[in-house]
Amino acid sequence: MKKMKKLLSLVLSVAMVVAMGVTVFADTPTTYTLTIASSNSGHIYEAYQVFTGDLAKNTLSNVVWGSGVAGDALLTELRNDNNTKGDFSACTDAKAVAEKVATFADNSEKLDAFAKIVGKHLTDTKGISSYSDTNKNYTISNLNAGYYFVKDADNSLSGEGKDSYTKFILKLVKDETVTPKTDTPSAEKKVKENVKTGGWQNDSKYGQQYNDVADYNIGDDVPFAFYSKVPDMSNYTSYNYIFEDKMDAGLTFNNDVTFKIGNKTLVKDTDYSVVTENLGDSCTFHVVINDLKALAKAKQISAGAEIKVTFTAKLNTNARIGNPGNVNEMKLKYSNNPNDNTSKGETPWDKVVVFTYELDTTKVDGTDKTVLKDAEFKLYRKNSSNTNEYVKVENDKVTGWTTNENEASVLKSGEDGKFVVKGLDDGTYYLKETKAPSEYNLLASDIKLEIKAATTNGQNWNGTDEALTAIEIKVNDGNTTSGTNGTVSTTVENNKGSVLPSTGGIGTTIFYVIGGILMVGAGVILVSRRRRSK
Repeated sequence: MKKMKKLLSLVLSVAMVVAMGVTVFADTPTTYTLTIASSNSGHIYEAYQVFTGDLAKNTLSNVVWGSGVAGDALLTELRNDNNTKGDFSACTDAKAVAEKVATFADNSEKLDAFAKIVGKHLTDTKGISSYSDTNKNYTISNLNAGYYFVKDADNSLSGEGKDSYTKFILKLVKDETVTPKTDTPSAEKKVKENVKTGGWQNDSKYGQQYNDVADYNIGDDVPFAFYSKVPDMSNYTSYNYIFEDKMDAGLTFNNDVTFKIGNKTLVKDTDYSVVTENLGDSCTFHVVINDLKALAKAKQISAGAEIKVTFTAKLNTNARIGNPGNVNEMKLKYSNNPNDNTSKGETPWDKVVVFTYELDTTKVDGTDKTVLKDAEFKLYRKNSSNTNEYVKVENDKVTGWTTNENEASVLKSGEDGKFVVKGLDDGTYYLKETKAPSEYNLLASDIKLEIKAATTNGQNWNGTDEALTAIEIKVNDGNTTSGTNGTVSTTVENNKGSVLPSTGGIGTTIFYVIGGILMVGAGVILVSRRRRSK
């Protein structure tokens, strides 16, 4: 009966670490408590009695089927299943089965195969766990002597943000404490900011300027990233890993995914796939690894290695101006039950947001401030090479930029004196007047405009609060003016040209008199010279 000590092994999900061997137990108690030490409070453990008998010291004698299993059906499948019949074909009762199980090594494939078949033939649970937040443990109390099968209650860990299921536990019950180790994966979504800088800009965890909030021009390609880590998959036969991404209408996926684990770049359509059709949850695309465990083994990737998935999306003309911004969110789905390869866990959705802004410009008379129509402008910015890039606009929305001024859009003030440009990034721009209203002087120099947006840059945006907190515009390095929810406004003044005195006035009479005198004098000189020559 000494072999029964081997029944004290646990097999826990996601590399559960178990105590090996059994401590000596007194004969006096008639019921026992199994304690599972864990700070993860979301589990509901159930205990099913597989064998019962007389527990004396470390030995269970007079073994018969327990009250938690259908013994005859269990024995039949053990004798016929391809994974177990080699060990159990000669067994005829519970005692023979127990003696065979006692020969299996802890955490072995044979013990796993036995546990999976036991899980198909459960009847009545003999105990359900209760959790103590103070002690950080679960207890299953009032258990009679016997060998128990312990598992998570069915569907108890479904939904977002749940822990992974525990691998089936086989335990000879006495007052015992075990400490499981769980490794449920997590994932985060980030967007790269292209202009602003801050304390997060060189974050070693996420890379330069990747955070939760960014702002861009319509037409720009916005870089995004998923971050995760390879979980401990030792208790799984295979491991599914799927990133699900959902974009607002203002973002267009460019289908340019790159996938790295540690310093290894994975090969699309070989190591992973990108799926864009027939998706649930209104998703835009999925990035799928069918078996991360097999991939990690083939590429010698260890648990804990960083996973980084990058891609871009174009901020398109459907982009919203100001709050709530243009949201891109992601969640991770993964294998979460080592006892059932079809079961999936999932992280909560993690959101990032991209903003874009609107510039409203009104042309007015410099004296009486009446609005002026038909003024024409071109808007440009300076690129990294200090070259002018002129905006191209259609239906008041940015569609692109060009270094050829002749291809730039002409921004013309309407009856209300206004023209609008939607889809601008935080940054510095210049207005060049190319045609003044009739009777008005053309502006002598271009106007400098600085749009400054205050956003919740960092790693901890909660995905709910408005991430754009303020916006303002500064004109020609002067005073700033606050805007409203992503829109800033400015006015441009023009003055009328100088008016000459009308015909017949003293000014023109003087010109005529002086001109006549000069003409007469020239004639006298010419006649005089001709006479002398004769």
